[in-house]
Amino acid sequence: MKIYITNEPQHRLRNSLSNINTFAIIDVDKLVKSINLDLTKIHNIFLINSEIEKCFTNACKSKKYKGIIYINSQLNDDIFTNLIKLTSKYPSITDLILMDDYDTPKLQRYYHYVEEIMYFSTFKRVKILECKPLLINNE
Repeated sequence: MKIYITNEPQHRLRNSLSNINTFAIIDVDKLVKSINLDLTKIHNIFLINSEIEKCFTNACKSKKYKGIIYINSQLNDDIFTNLIKLTSKYPSITDLILMDDYDTPKLQRYYHYVEEIMYFSTFKRVKILECKPLLINNE
């Protein structure tokens, strides 16, 4: 199972990707809004992280999903570090893939965290394909 990471809103992904329904979607922004907690407090951040981990566990156990799309508009280095630690707990997760806009790439500073970069266009609907990596992380 692959994890697709992006900061694009879910409605934009739905317009750009035709087979998005075959993926589990973990939208952190919607999760934070639904729980309605003050994220300036440390214990609330822990609660949100616990919910995200539950979502990952449920998605990994499900047989109907091809992968997981992780949406977070506040992507930063700490989030990537925590995602790498979290996904290492699940043997079914094989790759981290960063989804970036082909026309206006915004996530170039995070390319070194992932094994593959997938570009999608806003002008044409495409499928998420199981394909060869576009960029391999050589650490």
